[in-house]
Amino acid sequence: MGKTRTVVAAVVMALIAVAGCTHVQTKGDALDALSSRSESKRSDALDYLFRLDADERLSLGRELFVAEDALRGHAGVRLLTSVSLSAEDWTWLQKKALTSKLVSRYLVLASQKGHTASLGFIVANLANADALSLPLYVSTLRGLTGLSFGGVSETPSTLHRRWKRHLDRLENGFEQLSRKVAALYATEDESEQVSILRSINPSSLPLICADISEMATVGRLAVAREFALMGRESRDEAVLELLVELLEHDDYIVRFNAANSIEELTGMELRFDPSASPGVRRIQLEQLKNDFAQ
Repeated sequence: MGKTRTVVAAVVMALIAVAGCTHVQTKGDALDALSSRSESKRSDALDYLFRLDADERLSLGRELFVAEDALRGHAGVRLLTSVSLSAEDWTWLQKKALTSKLVSRYLVLASQKGHTASLGFIVANLANADALSLPLYVSTLRGLTGLSFGGVSETPSTLHRRWKRHLDRLENGFEQLSRKVAALYATEDESEQVSILRSINPSSLPLICADISEMATVGRLAVAREFALMGRESRDEAVLELLVELLEHDDYIVRFNAANSIEELTGMELRFDPSASPGVRRIQLEQLKNDFAQ
């Protein structure tokens, strides 16, 4: 009886060993298995490839990154995530991402590596995003910066402009200002919007005029009203131009505040009535623009 049990146990152990063994024994096996429909085979393949040395993982990762097969491309991203990438590697990946239309793979890699130096490349290509890739662009930029200048409801060109302005501010040392602008886009609370605006130094107002103009256009009423008041504290031409633009706003308070700020800035008594009918205001505004142009 004891002998029989010993034989049965040996058979069971042999079956377990067979069941647990992998078909991936070589690098060639692993590369073949990457395209398998079996998730377990793909997992075994990656396990094998992850045991290769860093240089070999880098070389394979670059090769797989540009593969036509999506599963192999995903494996390439995974391998590249596991190694250190030089500036030259990132430049190579950018070129391949553009020529091979593999920007999505690049976005995943940059996100997983936390590669903030990729921001310029990502923002530059954001305007060309399609409906499928736009969510990935938005999530990657948010993940790399912790900021948001709008979501997938915005057009790629709009998001591109906003992020480009953000990078310009960063380049000129206005990171905190840009974070405040992002906070303005993020919050729907009007009192919070006013508080954020009031925390911005008047000397920095010219740097956010384009963003304020967009917010005023899409109905951020509290932002438009507060900026129309704050504008009188800046002597910059860009601020004055925006105040004139705000004279066309649908909201009476925005127009009233903007008119008062313009008078204070220029010392002129405006021949503009913010309470007049739209037709009258258009005529008055046309004359005002002509006066400023002289």
